[in-house]
Amino acid sequence: MREVISLSLPEGSVKKLRRIAKSKDLTLSEILRDALRKYIVLDEFSSIRRKMLKQVEKTGKGPYTDEDIFKIVS
Repeated sequence: MREVISLSLPEGSVKKLRRIAKSKDLTLSEILRDALRKYIVLDEFSSIRRKMLKQVEKTGKGPYTDEDIFKIVS
């Protein structure tokens, strides 16, 4: 099921979005949906990272930096 929302943007932003959409042969809705999906993923990642860092602080064990995490998952 889909729900329609209304979004208010400055005129300049709308013009840029229309230009991008046209150059990629996409609709404004597709561009905005993709941007929101990416925002949600980044927000979820940040939330998980904060929880993980709290656990590391409690236990003193685990990765401390993004580079440490990269080494572990690589």
